[in-house]
Amino acid sequence: MITVYVEFSPTEPIPVDRFAELAAENARANLGRLGLLSKNYVRSADGMLVGGIYVWSTRHAAETHFDEAWHARVTEAYGSAPSFRWFDSPLVLDNRHREILD
Repeated sequence: MITVYVEFSPTEPIPVDRFAELAAENARANLGRLGLLSKNYVRSADGMLVGGIYVWSTRHAAETHFDEAWHARVTEAYGSAPSFRWFDSPLVLDNRHREILD
């Protein structure tokens, strides 16, 4: 598995209620996406840093998702290009479902 942390620095703060709306809309669009195991939507307290923490089944699945069209769309939406941090994830603990994924 691969965990990818993606962050944006919007040109203006994004209020928490607006970010929740954007996250819900995005979550519906990504529900059932092939290879995407989970995504956490994150926002700093001041709304000047937003992003997502993705867990993918493979690096290929992640790279396929983060294509040129995705980059263009999110850069336009947030007014800044995303930055990425990639991590190997040998295990994921899911206490809600009492599972350990490997």
